Amino acid sequence: MAECPWCHAQVQDVPSDGPCPRCGKYARDLRTTDSPLGMSSAQIPAARPAAQVPTLEVPDLVVPKPAPSRPTPSAKPIPLPSGGAGDLDIDLGAVTSEPAPPKAPVTTTEHDPFEDDLGAGPALELDTGGGSFPPRFSPSVPIPVAGDGPAPVAPVSQRSLGAPPAPSSGALPAPAAQTKPAVDPFEAQALSDYGSPPTEIWRAPQYAYRVLKRRGELVRLLAQKRVLGETTARRAEDGFVSFGERARESLERSGGRGLEQVLAAEQVLRGRDGALAGAMDGHKAELAEVDARLGAAEGELVRAKQEESRLMALYEAADEDRKRADAKLKRLDIEIRNSGADPNARATERSSLAADLAAKDAKLADAQIKLTVGQQATKSAQAKVGTLRTERQSVEQRFARQVGTRSAGVEEARGQVRAALVALGRAMMTDAATPELDTARAEVARLDDEARAAAKQVALHEAALGAYDVGKVALGLGLVVATFVLLVVLVLFPFIYRALIA
Repeated sequence: MAECPWCHAQVQDVPSDGPCPRCGKYARDLRTTDSPLGMSSAQIPAARPAAQVPTLEVPDLVVPKPAPSRPTPSAKPIPLPSGGAGDLDIDLGAVTSEPAPPKAPVTTTEHDPFEDDLGAGPALELDTGGGSFPPRFSPSVPIPVAGDGPAPVAPVSQRSLGAPPAPSSGALPAPAAQTKPAVDPFEAQALSDYGSPPTEIWRAPQYAYRVLKRRGELVRLLAQKRVLGETTARRAEDGFVSFGERARESLERSGGRGLEQVLAAEQVLRGRDGALAGAMDGHKAELAEVDARLGAAEGELVRAKQEESRLMALYEAADEDRKRADAKLKRLDIEIRNSGADPNARATERSSLAADLAAKDAKLADAQIKLTVGQQATKSAQAKVGTLRTERQSVEQRFARQVGTRSAGVEEARGQVRAALVALGRAMMTDAATPELDTARAEVARLDDEARAAAKQVALHEAALGAYDVGKVALGLGLVVATFVLLVVLVLFPFIYRALIA
């Protein structure tokens, strides 16, 4: 009889390399670092064959080979068992010099793969990928070994926690944004002349007054420095443009290398300028066509107005004739009525005047119809002229919008050409292959130094403008306001008190 070191059951003598018939574990699997717990007889599982032991679905283990103790010509791949997914037995015989002891085909391994203490065995690394288990390796696929070729790529879980990959050697860093010149804070404080912030509270109003007074002076100085800085910067830019033009001539004589940026900018400018010129020509043609139709309509309107004026004169003449004929007939009737004579005595005369009045009425009606037609023709001509004038105004507005956009594009392209020439001039400042430009180079360098000095003065004044203690200024202003309010209350208190007790 023997006692199982795992379940402490009394079992028959079994071979040293055989499993326990009660718990199925091997005595050799127990190490000195393990502390098996005693199990009661009810907790001791019944013995079952190894074929019925459930398997655990785990990923394969990547076992890198340690450096050999003596130099070897080449490292051999470590074969892995091709069992099921739950077979975690790893043959370490190819790694260690001691042969592995024989063991039965069970699911337990000689070393717990999830323990950190593996003794003299190699470190085991579990690569779970992105959360899904990778397929099992084929025994014919060699496993990368330490010291043999490049190091294996770290798993995703480790790469996500590690440092970011270094940029490739061919990648160039992005150009840094242009910043303002560095300013010494002590120089800014000395220029501001605000004085040291007071440590006593009662000196805060005086400090606030000095800061507010000095800030007004600094604002005026800063405006002057900005104007000077813009002027010197523009002069230096013009100098670089001129120097770039001269350097361009030298580069064109030597082959034209280095002018790619300038040529590309000029090509864009020519394209946009040509588009603007084409748009202007098209606008002129369209406007000429509208003006031709408008001129014809305006001529028609003038003729319609002249015809209307003529018809109006005819109508007025016919109306006057009708009025005179009517007046004659009425006068005759009055005379006949006043004389008391026989009306039949002057019937012939009256009939003649009545016939003349009827003719005048017909003539007036005809003149009225012709005048109405002439007025309608004038209105139609006016409407046509108004439509054409609206069309011409619409054409001009549309062209104004288009030419504004195209002009902005042309100006931008000109700015790009100017910037390209400035970049070329700056690049040629250190070119020793053009000694004929040394005089111009020295002049441009002088202008650039002046521009840098002016920009530094602007930055210095901007820093000096804010080089004061905000807290002390706020405290001083608060004390002044509080004192003023207190004085007002003290002055008005007697009047308020008398008003309340009255």
